[in-house]
Amino acid sequence: MAPFFVGIGKNLSGFGFGRESGGPAPTGIPQSDEQTYVYSSNTVVSASRPGPSSGKSMQNVRFYVQGAGGGANPDGPGNTDQSGGFTDYTHESNLQDTYKLVIGQGGIPASGGTAWGGGGDGASMPSRSHYGGGGGGGSFVFYEPITSFTASNPYHSSIVVCSGGAGGAFNDGLPSNRGGRGGTSTGEDGQRGTTGGGNGGGGTQVAGGAGGANWPSGNTESGDDHEGGSGNSSGYEFAGGGGGGGYYGGGAGGSCLGVCPGPTRNGSGGGGSSFYRSPEGTLNSWSQGIDTSHPKYDSARGSSGEPGKITIVWEWLD
Repeated sequence: MAPFFVGIGKNLSGFGFGRESGGPAPTGIPQSDEQTYVYSSNTVVSASRPGPSSGKSMQNVRFYVQGAGGGANPDGPGNTDQSGGFTDYTHESNLQDTYKLVIGQGGIPASGGTAWGGGGDGASMPSRSHYGGGGGGGSFVFYEPITSFTASNPYHSSIVVCSGGAGGAFNDGLPSNRGGRGGTSTGEDGQRGTTGGGNGGGGTQVAGGAGGANWPSGNTESGDDHEGGSGNSSGYEFAGGGGGGGYYGGGAGGSCLGVCPGPTRNGSGGGGSSFYRSPEGTLNSWSQGIDTSHPKYDSARGSSGEPGKITIVWEWLD
């Protein structure tokens, strides 16, 4: 999907107000303002408290965070339910005047490269036109200040809340073939084949998902801090999917040299995990993949190959 615009909202004038100090519980009329951000480009986005809240007592900031969907398989429809996770979290203490956002890019099909938000690249063998789908990027909310989002400087300890992206699909059109869904404490393993170690593992709260086994030997790249693993760059005829980005990224799926044997049939990428800062707020809900029962879940975002989204509701007393 082509990049979309960013920063839909109301009452967005006024930036950089001071934080509230401690003291007696404030009184007043509750007011709120909603801002919505969707993927636009590979840049860190600033989200600041609205102008009408200037000098007022900020009560909480609620985040609805969707990770991006994994890249589809180019050789057939496959299963499109490789969706990013969804997290509904209320930040209640250590509130910020400005948060920094990374909104996940949809997984790139046909081994087209890594996705913003940590999505890994799918494997490829160009001479046979075999390509794995890339992992979807995770969507993240950070404390200030962050200026970049790279493997060498992921600001992992500054994450307030995030939702994992989904893994990319293996190179075939079987209806059961899809990347693992992103989200919750552990992303879903890739879904390709019935047994064996060909699928990439889902990211967890402490480590990236394991890379899937290649056939006849070796393994693909595991996930890491925010980043999904990438597939082997060349030489494998049937190509595995990349891992989804997230708190910890999913592992890439395994590829095959020659015909994929047995029930394993090698692998799709694992989904990235989600995270919320529990000492400072409340987890209202989270899901692995789609959550159409939630009123803030946007079904046009986060499905196969679709980018993520972050909605913020600021609440203060007037």
